[in-house]
Amino acid sequence: MNRKPSKWGNLTIKEFERDIKLLQETCRHLVINDKYVNLLEEQRKELISLSLWSARRLHKIHKNFAYNELDKITEQKHERL
Repeated sequence: MNRKPSKWGNLTIKEFERDIKLLQETCRHLVINDKYVNLLEEQRKELISLSLWSARRLHKIHKNFAYNELDKITEQKHERL
């Protein structure tokens, strides 16, 4: 598959079709992976939102602990209300 452009003119039809099939398979996997990554990111945002909502309803002692743990897990600083 890693051919120099000067060798492209010497490809047989079968080699060319095989290369196209390999590229199509790779592209299909990338599209599936992209959809999966987008779904995971949406779920991550929802879980963070739910965690923040829950933390804001705790007593001050427990609230600080919840915020600290959320900050540690997500590696982000969240607004503390």
